[in-house]
Amino acid sequence: IIGGSIISSVGLTLNKWGYCFLACGLVIIAIGIVDIFFLPRLPPGQHVHREREPILGDASDGDTSGDDEGELQEDEGNVVLTALRLPGILDYAFNLLFVKLGVYVFYYWLPVWFVTLVLEGKTVTYVDACWYTAAWALGGVCGTISIGISVQLTRLYATFDAVSCVTSGVLIMSIYKYTSSLYTTLWIFLLLLVSIGCFQMAPYSLASACMPSVVNSAIHHQDKNPKSKLVGMATGIIDGVGSVGAIFGPLTGAVVLQYTPFGWSLVFIIVAVSMVLAGLVLARQVGPHYVKADGGTNCRISSYSLST
Repeated sequence: IIGGSIISSVGLTLNKWGYCFLACGLVIIAIGIVDIFFLPRLPPGQHVHREREPILGDASDGDTSGDDEGELQEDEGNVVLTALRLPGILDYAFNLLFVKLGVYVFYYWLPVWFVTLVLEGKTVTYVDACWYTAAWALGGVCGTISIGISVQLTRLYATFDAVSCVTSGVLIMSIYKYTSSLYTTLWIFLLLLVSIGCFQMAPYSLASACMPSVVNSAIHHQDKNPKSKLVGMATGIIDGVGSVGAIFGPLTGAVVLQYTPFGWSLVFIIVAVSMVLAGLVLARQVGPHYVKADGGTNCRISSYSLST
């Protein structure tokens, strides 16, 4: 985001908008070439142990009984329901939905909103909008690093996620109210913008990076074997529900701006409410977390999402 915003600002300054696409394409090609020739297949010290899964009717597994086959077929049919019953899966799924809805509205519409502003008596240009977008993304980088370190030290995944979501919702309404005033100061505007990026992008990046670990924790705490199909199904449910927010976020902004008289005020309300809801759906996962000695099924998983 930061690199693309800088390239766009330079292209607009030189009045060479078409070269922005060419530059971005060349960067993507260069990264692909580096990945092909220099990226290792596995990190150092990591090894893959492939185990042959039993196949129904395999002649080499002569001791496979009919009961085992029936149990395997039952597991295959109920993998979706089993994944949905894992503790915390739906909480994190709807959290990612609301987070992506708010983030993707800003992805698409934040630069458009910038050019409608007047800061310190000057109208914001498209070049300025690119730099402001880069500032928002820079805040996201700082927030992602900070929340990652905090979660690694405290193991309170849901707590930091929920606090970041609610805080970003408050800051989003604050910056809209501030820019609606008669006179705005540029440094206060940038401070609010970077803070929004910090608290809004942190839960989004954390959810995208830590979902497999969260799923593995839920499966272990349910006394289930970490089957690859169950892990993949649970991760797919979380990511798929979150993608709904990514689809309807930009669409919601377009509908509001084109077909309603409320304009940007309603857009910011929708984004702020979605971020607050993203924090509230994790209410059951927030707080001190302990695991029962017998591996009880009602234990919370958020504090162990990075420890497995």
